[in-house]
Amino acid sequence: MNEMYELLFEGVDKTDLFPMLEFILSKTNSHSEFTTMGFPVDVYHEKTDKEVVGFITKIEGGCIFIKRLTDLRVSDTSTISNLALRIVKYQDLFDIDMVFNYSDISVGLYYSKMSVLSG
Repeated sequence: MNEMYELLFEGVDKTDLFPMLEFILSKTNSHSEFTTMGFPVDVYHEKTDKEVVGFITKIEGGCIFIKRLTDLRVSDTSTISNLALRIVKYQDLFDIDMVFNYSDISVGLYYSKMSVLSG
């Protein structure tokens, strides 16, 4: 059985949206362009992440934009190899959520030289 998990940042203010996204992306090995449904591709395709976030914050009504992430580092020794990041807009707030499978979590063990020598 492959369990799915969701990490949710709920009610993010639009002024915090890009800094949070930028921080999350800085912890990944790679990521895709944003995708969505209901907007012409030229509106967001081949735009920088900052331009896409600016576009999202100006949309009237709700929307969902999705980006695929690879190798998100959650600690010095732990990663999530494959996950989807979604930005969900509702009213004037945003949710950033990340969805991933349990099998994509890799937890490494860290041994310091001192603990090996003293043990």
